[in-house]
Amino acid sequence: MKRKQNLNTKEILERYVNGKSTEQESRLVEKWYNQTRSSDHHFDTELAHRHLAQVWKNLDPSRKKTNVVGFKKIALGAACLAVLLGVGIYLANKYIPVGNRVTERTMQQQANSVNQAILTLADGSIIKLDSLQAGQRVSRAGIMITKQADGTLVYQADNSDVSPGQAKFNTITTPRGKQYTILLPDHSTVWLNAASTIRFPVAFLETRREVELSGEGFFEVASDPKKPFIVTSKNQQTIVRGTKFNINAYPNESKMTTTLLEGSVLVSIVDDRGGNQKQIPLQPNEQLITEGRKFEKLRVDARHFVSWKDGKFIYENSPLAAVMLQLARWYDVEIIYLDDMENISFTGSLSKSDGITDILRKISLTESVHFEIKGRRIMVTR
Repeated sequence: MKRKQNLNTKEILERYVNGKSTEQESRLVEKWYNQTRSSDHHFDTELAHRHLAQVWKNLDPSRKKTNVVGFKKIALGAACLAVLLGVGIYLANKYIPVGNRVTERTMQQQANSVNQAILTLADGSIIKLDSLQAGQRVSRAGIMITKQADGTLVYQADNSDVSPGQAKFNTITTPRGKQYTILLPDHSTVWLNAASTIRFPVAFLETRREVELSGEGFFEVASDPKKPFIVTSKNQQTIVRGTKFNINAYPNESKMTTTLLEGSVLVSIVDDRGGNQKQIPLQPNEQLITEGRKFEKLRVDARHFVSWKDGKFIYENSPLAAVMLQLARWYDVEIIYLDDMENISFTGSLSKSDGITDILRKISLTESVHFEIKGRRIMVTR
């Protein structure tokens, strides 16, 4: 009986905001609104306003002229009630114009939970990191790893088994849809983004701390003036002694970005013959974009480029293609463009905990872009 009542409620709300409700149904919606407004219920007001904006945009002009304030008041109440009843997504998709409507068929709402982050040890053995329990310790091949309650992987070299001069390396790889945090033996912390790999020695050398990155990582480097920390990625080396910075260096992308949050770094661009072409210093809120031997230094808000590690995607006039590329890695989907998107950009904040349908709906409400989901493919048109 309750399920039937909820279904009827959704139908009445839909008819009301489309101007097709009966007089009795209209009075009922107004009664709901007054009850909701006077109660202690909490609802997502921002989402409700977005619903109302879509309703108002598609409303017949003749209706806009009649009792504008009253309509907006009651329509907002209906939208708020829809959110309160848990049908917000249903209504939002109903009021997205046909071209912008997001349809979900067999899409997985969250990042792929089957693939796991992998630690490949110097001896070739593999440890599935997601299989480790909180507090569990594993000692193997000269290292000891501990998984903390928050999921951070604490890595320690077993100095009784490993000489610092040995050229042996461990590798951590994350799949699409997952990120990992690693605490290195020098107390530096690395946040490894989705579809990324970090390679580091079993034990750091006495003169330097050097790692290799493919993909994206945020580094919070412990200070050691006598022992520089070096990140090698593509044709670039980033040299620091204690700082916070982000490197985006996916192998399938021509551009690489280095963004400094705190401290200072020195970036060395290496030419094809292995010699240093250029050394470029960065200060906080500066970003270096390199493409082959070309480079450009920009002033940015670094927080936007490191927000991914804290569960958010923050964009400011970002090209839609760059936004979709990041979403594709996190949600493990394929993006197919049916129209040219060169001049379309996006500004906004998205939560990585939201499902892909929610994410696309938010983008479609602010930009002239249409989405359709077919299996694991997202079709994008103007």
